[in-house]
Amino acid sequence: MRLILLLITSLLFLTALTAQRPSGKRIVKQVERITIKGTLLDAETQQTLEFATISVHSVKDSALIAGGVTDMSGKFSVESPSSEVYLALDFIGYKTAVVTDVPIPNGSKVIDMKIISLSPGGVNLDDIEITAERSETTFALDKKVFTVGKDLANRGGTAQEILDNVPSVTVDVEGNVSLRGSENVRILIDGKPSGLIGIGESGGLRSIPSNLISQVEVVTNPSAKYEAAGTAGIINIVLKKDKRAGFNGSFEMTLGNPSQYGAGANINYRSGKINWFASYNLQYRESPGFGVAYQNYYQGDSTLITQIDRDMSRSGMSHNMRFGADYFLTDNQTITASLNYRIGDDDNTNTITYRDLTVPGILSSTDRIIPSFDDPYTLRTDDELEDESKHEYSLDYRKKFVEKGRSLSGRASFQDNGETEQSILTNQSYQSGLSLGNITKEQVSTNDENETRTLVQLDYKHPIGKDGKIEVGGQTSLRKIRNDFAVSEKEGEDFLEIAERTNDFQYNEDVHAAYLIYGSKLNKWSYQVGLRSEYSIVKTELLQTEKVNDRDYFGLFPSAFLNYDLPAGQSIQLSYSRRIQRPRFW
Repeated sequence: MRLILLLITSLLFLTALTAQRPSGKRIVKQVERITIKGTLLDAETQQTLEFATISVHSVKDSALIAGGVTDMSGKFSVESPSSEVYLALDFIGYKTAVVTDVPIPNGSKVIDMKIISLSPGGVNLDDIEITAERSETTFALDKKVFTVGKDLANRGGTAQEILDNVPSVTVDVEGNVSLRGSENVRILIDGKPSGLIGIGESGGLRSIPSNLISQVEVVTNPSAKYEAAGTAGIINIVLKKDKRAGFNGSFEMTLGNPSQYGAGANINYRSGKINWFASYNLQYRESPGFGVAYQNYYQGDSTLITQIDRDMSRSGMSHNMRFGADYFLTDNQTITASLNYRIGDDDNTNTITYRDLTVPGILSSTDRIIPSFDDPYTLRTDDELEDESKHEYSLDYRKKFVEKGRSLSGRASFQDNGETEQSILTNQSYQSGLSLGNITKEQVSTNDENETRTLVQLDYKHPIGKDGKIEVGGQTSLRKIRNDFAVSEKEGEDFLEIAERTNDFQYNEDVHAAYLIYGSKLNKWSYQVGLRSEYSIVKTELLQTEKVNDRDYFGLFPSAFLNYDLPAGQSIQLSYSRRIQRPRFW
């Protein structure tokens, strides 16, 4: 690679010099050439810069008269037809250096410039989006970053399929997300809690097309910046942001087996200081499943055999819409207002067959007797219908200062999520395939759930020196949960409510938090320490039984990270953080 770069650079200079030669025959006067040499270093690290460009210009008319590149040790040696020259030195990612004080040699044919230093600078690449051809995982001090490449983004899947490809993250057949085996993982969108997704819940994940996802950040040991809930860690889904001028968009359709259909559109329009964006996604899918369990129980000199066969089918349709606008106050300040809305209808069927058999003698663990068709069995069915709606309003502010790494961001959001579930439950006994009647009466359970959350958050980052940084911020979260559960049993033609199985539950939770983080780097070592404080006010209430529980508590949540860089891009990392598990949505 270095040889190719050297050949290309030399070819460019040969082309530039050739372009200045006039055509036609002429008598060329031999000119005594001067050699200009020196060494090029990084002004901050004092490391040599290899393959940097050296241009020699005439003082008289600024014409390019000679040039070359530095070698692998940062040294250069260029022959010039004149001693009245100035030098221009260029290297990618560094400010161009112009040296005008080139000494005129006094009888010598060599000019030694000794050491010339270049300062880092040039174009700031922070906001340039790089689209990877293949997905890859990189490691930061406090997280793993999984970049979604075209190999996954173009498959037409959803965020659920993306997460199932992220190392240490698994998604089961029912869509439940777990991190390192635990479902108590917090899922964020663009670093903020979202009304579409909760803890370990993936209904909202199926409504996010994979081509809208830029990165997935896996934080197994969250720093003090993140709220303390979620003992398994945090998964942060970073969405793509298209702010190109004019109209841009993408459309997609998906088809899969078992039955899976989807269509989506993502459009963006920027004019002047306003960037409008909108997206819509429709998903329908059917997810069949089954399971078998075989158990032996020993009682005296007999073996009790239980075989459980489970068949299930989950199907549903969802609509997800997102609309908003970015307003650019200045080149470095942006206000974003957005609305997320999701509705979904699910139809789930779960059938469980219990077969019990008693045989004489003690069977070994390898012996298996399968109950026959004539043996009695019990059939339990659960037909469930779900209707849900989720919407979220948010207002974000972000300011980037001229100083690299310094930023201020704020967010205010309101979420309102609702879901109604209704299940029809039956239990029947069978002999030789013929029904013997209901074991229990037919029952209907209804669960009406609602959650609202108001969130206000402020974060500030400030660089200290070359590699240090400090982060400070605060957050206030006001959450209210209502869960009304009722069970009715069939009596004749009517369903009567069972009072002892019915109750309405309310949960109010206010959390006020602040955090402070400091991090830096020393040679191959990098570290970060932080502390988060949270004051929580919680009230739970069972309305029917009039049971109330009030409590408030204060907690400190420290975090620490230590990293050592090894050769070949490898590193060793040690981290610590304190977390808690809060009550889930419902």
